[in-house]
Amino acid sequence: MEDWLRNVPSYALYGEEIDEIIPERMHCESIAERSELYEWEIRPHRHEVFFQILYVEQGQGVALVDQQRFDLTGPCALWIPPLLTHGFQFSQGIRGYVLTIEDGLLPSLLGESLLQSTLAYPQRLLFAVDEAEYQHFHQVMAAILLEYKHSSWGRLQALHANLSLLLVHLGRALMQQQDTLTVTQDNRAGRHVRKYLALVDRHYRQHRPVQFYAERLGITPTQLNRVCQQVLGKTALTVIHQRLLLEGKRDLLYANLSINEVAQSLGFADQAYFSRFFTRHSGTTPSEFRQQARQQLVSGRATPLQRNADIV
Repeated sequence: MEDWLRNVPSYALYGEEIDEIIPERMHCESIAERSELYEWEIRPHRHEVFFQILYVEQGQGVALVDQQRFDLTGPCALWIPPLLTHGFQFSQGIRGYVLTIEDGLLPSLLGESLLQSTLAYPQRLLFAVDEAEYQHFHQVMAAILLEYKHSSWGRLQALHANLSLLLVHLGRALMQQQDTLTVTQDNRAGRHVRKYLALVDRHYRQHRPVQFYAERLGITPTQLNRVCQQVLGKTALTVIHQRLLLEGKRDLLYANLSINEVAQSLGFADQAYFSRFFTRHSGTTPSEFRQQARQQLVSGRATPLQRNADIV
């Protein structure tokens, strides 16, 4: 099992590398738009930093989530948290959409408590066409699609507002249905890693050791390293370093801060220490990265998926 999980690729979207992130912090496309390219089969993969909502309006499909089979007959929806291995097979002519959402966006929209209590695990939602909750869900999904495809004033705010509403309707319907996938021994490692990533996101500026995080998870540092290797293919310390590097890149590219101010904001003792850390993990100095990245933005050579910060 561990070898199988380790070899499963991690994507931002299916077929795209994890170091690309979406400006709106979400992405929406039809099921057919991508699956048709792969002969209606999306092979097992996972997303390190994205939740997904698969909405089947009409047609049929099969989902495999951590080796559990789910029959998908429209109308229905499937909620998939980050890190869980999943793949799909769809019937031709299927109608529906895939909504991909950066995990850091959800707590600000929904609240940490609701997210953890209701949407912490993969769940399938079976709709009846005539039920009110389905009508609400369908209408809000249609509003998201409309905003996503156009560039009207206030587009980003409208997208996030509608996404909040969609998550509320999804959560309410899931609570009523209580059609939750069984949490198996195999995805216990995934739960540990999700909690670890959330802790790192709160404490990375304080440069806490791996022991600090392991104690809060109720496991040993050795166990934490093992589950990180199993699920992410990297050590627990590498996760901390990459989170620091990510924020450093964001600040260098988007914030009007000196390199010394960036270093201080990230908890480094001095600019020289930060520069050595950044160069060792990125292959370029902070000043070189800032100059090259900003030149790409100005010249338009960076793609929309590259214009936000890298996930490394």
